[in-house]
Amino acid sequence: MKYFGRIMGTMLLAGLLSLCAVGVSAESAQLTGTETAVTAQAGVTASGICGEKLTWEFFDDGELVISGEGKMFSCYYDMPWYSVKDSVSKVTINNGVTDIGPFAFCEFTGLTSVSIPDSVVAIGAYSFERCSSLPSVVIPNSVSFIGDYAFNECTGLSSAAIPHSVTATGFGVFSNCTGLTSVDIPNSLTSIEAYMFRNCTKLTNVSVPEGVTSIGKFAFYGCTGLTNVDLPDTLTSIGYASFDTCEKLTSIHIPDNVTTLDDYAFNECTGLTGISLPNKVTSIGKYAFYGCTSMTTISLPKSVTFIGECAFRKCSGLTSIDIPIKVSSIGYETFSNCEALTNITVPKNVASIGNSAFFFCKSLESVTVLSKTAVYAENVFYGTPKNFTLYGYEGSTTQAYAEANGHKFVVIEEPDAPELPGDISGDGTLNIDDALALFQYSILPDVYPVDYIWEMDFTGDGEVNIDDALLLFQHSMLPDVYPLF
Repeated sequence: MKYFGRIMGTMLLAGLLSLCAVGVSAESAQLTGTETAVTAQAGVTASGICGEKLTWEFFDDGELVISGEGKMFSCYYDMPWYSVKDSVSKVTINNGVTDIGPFAFCEFTGLTSVSIPDSVVAIGAYSFERCSSLPSVVIPNSVSFIGDYAFNECTGLSSAAIPHSVTATGFGVFSNCTGLTSVDIPNSLTSIEAYMFRNCTKLTNVSVPEGVTSIGKFAFYGCTGLTNVDLPDTLTSIGYASFDTCEKLTSIHIPDNVTTLDDYAFNECTGLTGISLPNKVTSIGKYAFYGCTSMTTISLPKSVTFIGECAFRKCSGLTSIDIPIKVSSIGYETFSNCEALTNITVPKNVASIGNSAFFFCKSLESVTVLSKTAVYAENVFYGTPKNFTLYGYEGSTTQAYAEANGHKFVVIEEPDAPELPGDISGDGTLNIDDALALFQYSILPDVYPVDYIWEMDFTGDGEVNIDDALLLFQHSMLPDVYPLF
């Protein structure tokens, strides 16, 4: 009986322990069920490889996770996660990934968040193109290159900071980001590449840092909200249509080292009222200031040798402009439809005046042509007022053109050429007084005019300036050491 009692006691204890175990198992099962539910809620629904040492997983909460080491494959022909791309709202790239592949997340229209680790050194071409819901992106300081159109048409992107680690970019990186209001450009870049901020219509202020030497074609084309641009002293070239249709841009300072304004550079900048061109500019491209209707005056430096066709066409507010002496031709419709222009002088070096050069300049009262042999195309002054007058030398091609086309012509007299170029005082010698007079002219030509000034280009650089005055002074002191002729 005792033994039986022990057995019964043991069985009873075992039963109690079993009940306790069942309770624990039930509680454990309940916890496990919760974790399973969470796992199911954020479970992996698709996965694969996306690089030699990279894998990807897509979770049913919308997150795409990239893990491993090295470069992603290019997704141009085969996007490994194509079947789920429309469901992705978040992209997490884990540390170890070095390159985001071209087209990797192109047209992820539901993407609202992306995490890029410090291991990434390059962001591939078109990698985030048309991610229209992406509001922001943090590019880490490890990135040195951003490829063509990487964020093109990310219309929800409101700001962008390019880190100082980036030394080069492709074309159109932030092109068509119509929501972009601000951008930080690092001084590690030497160029603003073509199409970089094209059609960023909400961009209002841009500061291009020192170190940048060129602005590529269409770089700020269609930035209709742009009101201010600061350009660095290191800049040497402004590319084709780079500020085309920046209609709210009212003024801009062109740095001293710029030598060329390419075609369409400021085309249809309708709000532009003033612009300062440096003395190193030699070429103004065709349509460079076409349709700048608010611009009333512009000062062209003496260094300019070329003005392209239609360069100032439809500058309807332009009242005056001086054509530099080195310019050799006036092209097709260069000043056509400049309706407020009243008077203009064509310098002596101009060899040809193109078709419709002053077409429908409705307020043009007179044009003085100092060239004796300029070749005229058709309809040069078509649409000018009835009282329009051409001034030129007797026997010149200008006189012949005026008579053939029914324009009034007035002869201008040539001043007597000095027997000794540089003898401004007229005393028959070259001395310090002549050098002083030429110096005064070089500083204040309107206050101290000099006849036959073009005869005094002693340095042969195509213009008369302080260098010629200095050479004349040196010649007056030591004629054998500093000859002029």
